[in-house]
Amino acid sequence: LAALVIYKLLNVFKTSTYPITPVDRAGFISILPGLLFYTTSLVANSKALAELPVCIYLAVQNCVPAGIFLFDRLYPSSTRLPVPPLQGAGAVLVMLTGVGLVISESSLDFQESGYFWLIVGIVCNSAATLHARIADARFKSWDRLYFSSVFSVIILAPASLYLEEAFQALQFRHDRQELF
Repeated sequence: LAALVIYKLLNVFKTSTYPITPVDRAGFISILPGLLFYTTSLVANSKALAELPVCIYLAVQNCVPAGIFLFDRLYPSSTRLPVPPLQGAGAVLVMLTGVGLVISESSLDFQESGYFWLIVGIVCNSAATLHARIADARFKSWDRLYFSSVFSVIILAPASLYLEEAFQALQFRHDRQELF
C-alpha cells in the first residue's frame, strides 16, 4: 500500500515521470509468479517480525542480497568482473552470520515459529528477485514493484478482513516495543 501511495504522490507533484508499462495477458502471465512470491513474502515476513527481534530479523534478511551477490559472482564471465576479495569476504560473513543466527537461536522444530516464517520469507524474497531477472523484459523494477503492490492489496485486504486480522494492529502491546 505504501508503494502505491508514494507512486501517486510522485506523479501528483511531478517530480519525475514514472510511466507504468501496460499489462497484457502474456505480460501478466510472465510476472504472475513474481507477484505470488512478493505477496507470500509479505505475509511470511510480517509473521516473522511479529515474533522475532528486529535486529535478528534484519541480520537474517541481509542474507538475500548477499546470497544473490555471491550467486551472480560465482562464475565470472567476460561481462562481469571477478569478486573483489573484500566484497566477497563481506558477503560470506553476512551469509555465515545469518545462517548462524537461525541455527543457534532456534530449535530444529520449526512448526509455526518466527524462524520458520523468516526462512519462508527469505526463500520467497530470493525467488521474487531471481524471477524478476527472467520475467518479461519490458517491465522495469518500478513496474514490478507497482504491480506487486496492487496485487498484494487486492489479495491481502479481503483476506485480512475475512480472517478478522485487519484491525489487530490496533491491539499492539507497547511493552513489545523494547524488542524494536
